[in-house]
Amino acid sequence: MVADVFLSYSRADQSRIEQLVATLEEAGYSVWWDRHIDGGAEFSADIERELRSAKSVIVAWSKESIASRWVRDEAGEALEAGKLIAISLDGTAPPLGFKQIHATDMRGHDGEIDLKRSLVNKLGGSIAPTAPPPATPVKRSTKAALLAIPLAAAISALGFWVWEGGSASYGTEASQQQNDKSIAVLPFRDLSAEPQNWFSDGLAQEISAALSRTPDLKVAPIAESFRFRERQQSMSDIGGELGVAHVLDGSVRRSEDRIVVDIELIDAQSGDRLFTQRYDRPLADTITVQEEIATRVARALNTALDPAALSGLIDSGTNSVDAYEAFLRAQDITFGGENDNGQAALEQYRRAQTLDPGWSRAHITAAEHILLGLSVSSIASIIDADRAALSAEFNRNIDAAARTSRNANERDTALHLRHYFNGDLNAALRVITRVTQNNPEDVSSWRIKGGVEYLLNRHDAAAASFARASALEPERPHLNINGLYDARAYEEAAAMHDAAPSNRRNSMLFVYQSHRALLAVGRIEDAGRLAREMDNYEKTRELRALVDIRQACSEGDRERAEEIAAMMFEWPNSTWQALMHLGRTEEAVEVMRPFDFAEAPYPLLDLLAYPFFDPRPYPNLMAVMERQNIPVPDRFFFNPPACPPAKVGTQ
Repeated sequence: MVADVFLSYSRADQSRIEQLVATLEEAGYSVWWDRHIDGGAEFSADIERELRSAKSVIVAWSKESIASRWVRDEAGEALEAGKLIAISLDGTAPPLGFKQIHATDMRGHDGEIDLKRSLVNKLGGSIAPTAPPPATPVKRSTKAALLAIPLAAAISALGFWVWEGGSASYGTEASQQQNDKSIAVLPFRDLSAEPQNWFSDGLAQEISAALSRTPDLKVAPIAESFRFRERQQSMSDIGGELGVAHVLDGSVRRSEDRIVVDIELIDAQSGDRLFTQRYDRPLADTITVQEEIATRVARALNTALDPAALSGLIDSGTNSVDAYEAFLRAQDITFGGENDNGQAALEQYRRAQTLDPGWSRAHITAAEHILLGLSVSSIASIIDADRAALSAEFNRNIDAAARTSRNANERDTALHLRHYFNGDLNAALRVITRVTQNNPEDVSSWRIKGGVEYLLNRHDAAAASFARASALEPERPHLNINGLYDARAYEEAAAMHDAAPSNRRNSMLFVYQSHRALLAVGRIEDAGRLAREMDNYEKTRELRALVDIRQACSEGDRERAEEIAAMMFEWPNSTWQALMHLGRTEEAVEVMRPFDFAEAPYPLLDLLAYPFFDPRPYPNLMAVMERQNIPVPDRFFFNPPACPPAKVGTQ
């Protein structure tokens, strides 16, 4: 088919070109650009054929493209054929030889109108109404990151399991050398007329999760891949930082009835595209498109599975697009921070369950969400929760998950959740131990196992589990430092901070977890430098307050710690920690007393992670500990240190 528009551009401008293509296609023009070339094709022959046959040629000048001989040659062909339409992406003037052709400045909204007018002059037709430019998107909060801070690690480990999709490990083999069968999935660009990041991000996450279930394919953790949302580095640099040989990049445009997904599989070392593909389908084919993309990538990387086995692993588990979209919306609310009330996400999980009652993942994830929402340590709390009603709903979800589970991993996930929710930590440990035995490369399961072990006061075993997780996934030092710290392996946690490469230190999570690890081994000055780095990151005031209170107490500055603690904390866990560090124990006990329930769930079990938590004031918790044979610690201690005592006559 003859294209209305051939697009000539520099690859360095790809993100802007993608949006331009979306705009032109929305206006009804067919566009050919080099994403339509499959890997292995004769690039120059294909380009020359399409260039000559296209009805018009848009040349996108920029400071990068004027240096490209390819772009200059294509512009020369178009000028000679009388088909050239010139635009400037960044205000750069056309180079010598093309200055006589006016270049439309695309930096303002009027540029789009002028470009469409030029196309009408070349191709005929009329100018379609143009929507105003979208508002600058609101910067996403750090909710996704904060959920990864295990204020009570066993609960948070469950949160990781949800987010990572029970992903296969991404271990030292991939990090030390770029294994040919390794890949990172970048967040897909949202090119929709109305912002739909929840959909484009969710699609990329689901494709990553599907690929991670392929046993011989190493997939970078989605949280790591999403650090490169802005694509400010080359694909080679991104691949190098993530330790992968391939990168999957793409864009999504979603309308009321259609979905257009452009993907490209890139060799991270050379930057060459191994293949590109466009999926232009009815919206009802969303799930099929997701599965087709994952299947094609897995086959392109020569994974060992036969087609039937590969199809089974990549199957999303539902054929309902509406259920799938409700699930993506719930995930975006939970991890995107759009709503501090977990009730909004829960409503979307419920919708997914109603639309597809046979989808086990919807039941399992809803149960996990309820468990997190009823925790005193989670910021995904469900405000004004009716505990009895939510507990009954949790049990219904687990029952439904047991009925609909398609494999042993899903059944064990549901069973582990049931035991944990009911305070049966020993049974939960037996289940998660079985999972690690059956899936020894599953890093998330090792972290969950370590979290349960230290709640059971088995700190040596917990340290071993977290060390195993660290070996499998060294690329996430903030998780590894946190696990070792909670297992009370303080020297090992501090050593992991010291060994972290520079490109893994630039996150709030790394700073937060490293700060308390350094204080735990008495490195107060080093910790102070980290505390000051918190100002570099978007963060909640409560996390910064906890860091500052710990630092002030370690420096012996009680007055400053008291001043910081006077703020109104939102999370009971934060209030409790601040009071405990200040030695205001009776007040701290009263903060947590309302959570000492006689029936499941038992949120105070989470606090057993803290070496300064004394369970004895809480009779219901003590009853659970007795049933679980969890000993009351011989001593309670602060590490980081508590504040010096208040002076006489002061609090």
